[in-house]
Amino acid sequence: MSPKRRKAAGRKPARARRSAPARKRRPARKRQATRKRQPARKTPAARKPAPKRAPKPAPKPAPKRRSNRRAAVPTATVRATPALETMAAAPESVAGGLELVEVRDLYRVRRGEHVFVTVNVDAAQLGEVSLFIDQTPLGTFTAPVASRDLGLADDLLGKLLIVEAIVSDVSGKSDALRIRTTLTGGPSAKTVPASGEADESGGSAHFRVFVLLKE
Repeated sequence: MSPKRRKAAGRKPARARRSAPARKRRPARKRQATRKRQPARKTPAARKPAPKRAPKPAPKPAPKRRSNRRAAVPTATVRATPALETMAAAPESVAGGLELVEVRDLYRVRRGEHVFVTVNVDAAQLGEVSLFIDQTPLGTFTAPVASRDLGLADDLLGKLLIVEAIVSDVSGKSDALRIRTTLTGGPSAKTVPASGEADESGGSAHFRVFVLLKE
């Protein structure tokens, strides 16, 4: 026997190595199919209220055309009085059929002060003027009439001054006739004009001016 085999025979048999127990493999988990996440639905935003439309501007009134006519003299509301009703009832009986021009206005007086009236006509014109406070005649004068005292304002409140005039054209050059009644004694003076035309060249016109006296 060769020495190698002797050594081999004299060796203890090697212990058989225990093999480690095989690890149990866990069953593979089934992969679930991953769902794609869908984007979250956007909630519809609340609709903004439509802006209110501004109302259409009202159409501008058409510009007034200028006329060559003279502006009418502003008149004031005058209360009816017996003198006014009597004179309006038969105008032709006083004026003799002439053109009648009437003007109404008011004048504010001041308590404790006297009220004065002056009546004037244009140049080259003559006038016969009668003055009344309601039914009370104050006299008849030839125009121009200088300042006449009508009395204390306290006694004239609510009464009506009536100026009755027949105005004639002396020159015959113009048919236009005018009369101006001026009152003083209140907070300020006031002139009430009246215009008319003669019935013929060199003719006449009849004027009535009513002025209500108020505080």
